[in-house]
Amino acid sequence: MKAFFETTLGKVILAAVVVGIWGVNVVNFSEMAGSGEPEQARIYADVMDEQLALPDFTPYRYQPGRRNPFQLPGNMVEPQARPSPQAEQEEYAPPSVVLSGVMEGMAIIRDQAGQTFFVEENDSFNNITVKAIFSDSVHLEHQGRTFTVNLNEM
Repeated sequence: MKAFFETTLGKVILAAVVVGIWGVNVVNFSEMAGSGEPEQARIYADVMDEQLALPDFTPYRYQPGRRNPFQLPGNMVEPQARPSPQAEQEEYAPPSVVLSGVMEGMAIIRDQAGQTFFVEENDSFNNITVKAIFSDSVHLEHQGRTFTVNLNEM
């Protein structure tokens, strides 16, 4: 076969096959590029603006006379009165501390005076006890109340 394509007749036949295949592909690509655009534009021109518009939005409004969708039918008991959270907040304010970093079970905490403490769980500083250390926060206890300080939270 190699000997045939090395002859002049073989080269002519091979060239004719290559030109024929490439010619068909060029014609197909030119048809795809040339005739597709006007047809596609005509399809989009036939679409009405109303078909493309979003429907009007009507928000849900809760009506107090209706059944509460978040309450189970058997749980119609009135909730017990709780002390107002504002009264608790006025009485107690957690100390101002900033969690600067956490590394291998140790937390770096800075207090309002600018002192930095390297603490582990169950360590104490400034009457504050470290309850738990996580990768992005620390649970602290002060005056019997627990609060959380998140990493880089001011």
